[in-house]
Amino acid sequence: MLLQILFAIISLTAEISASAQTGRCPHPQYVSSGLSCSTEGDDSVCPWNYTCCPLTDGMKCFSPCPEFSAPCTLDCPFGLKVDQSPCTVCKCAAHPCLTTTCPLGTKCTLQEYQPCAIKGRCGVTTKCIIDPSIPIDPNSKPKKCPDYWPVMGNGLQACVGADSLCPGEQKCCKAPQMNHFNLQDSPVSYCVQPCEDLSNCTLQCSHGFTIDGGCRICQCAPNPCDTISCPPGQMCQLLPAPCAFYPGRPPCPMFPTCMKRF
Repeated sequence: MLLQILFAIISLTAEISASAQTGRCPHPQYVSSGLSCSTEGDDSVCPWNYTCCPLTDGMKCFSPCPEFSAPCTLDCPFGLKVDQSPCTVCKCAAHPCLTTTCPLGTKCTLQEYQPCAIKGRCGVTTKCIIDPSIPIDPNSKPKKCPDYWPVMGNGLQACVGADSLCPGEQKCCKAPQMNHFNLQDSPVSYCVQPCEDLSNCTLQCSHGFTIDGGCRICQCAPNPCDTISCPPGQMCQLLPAPCAFYPGRPPCPMFPTCMKRF
């Protein structure tokens, strides 16, 4: 009988400990889980030592963060700092806009993180919006946007709005949509060096215009066959070169090749 009572006590203790695990929920913005649960603090449906947490994808079971060694009593306007775990540490987080780079012509603002399992619990995120306080000259600068784009990530400054946002003669030009090369939902504009307008160029060029940087200039490109000398009995022909094309890149050049005369 005594053994039965002890066994019942042990079983009850195990059930209680299984229903509420120790530890804190991780910061919801940086984690996701496929293990659903319903009530924060009721961990009975969660496996292992997982706890039921309000994550951005709903109430989910997740591995908890360790408890603070001492109660954290900081009152932080932007919540606690998040480490790489990602768990909060007892330090105040910096203003989120300090680590956000917005395009020229916009400013950083804060909004509640969405989606969020429990309103007000998931912190804030940043968004770049048009800054009405910036005086903008709506007139376009001379010349035109590049015919072909420089390598992305080459220190280009993103911009939203008129050319006057960009320094010097640079223009605010929309980059081409690069399919799987571009992770943006829509093309982004950047401050870039412009090209001369060729509308008054009357040259008729068999091999197209010369390309200088990202611009076509009013000068005929040479015949690629003029750069090689073929042996007797062969002649130069232009063949398509192996070239990966994507929007914004110059046309793939023709490759000069010596072939037998027929």
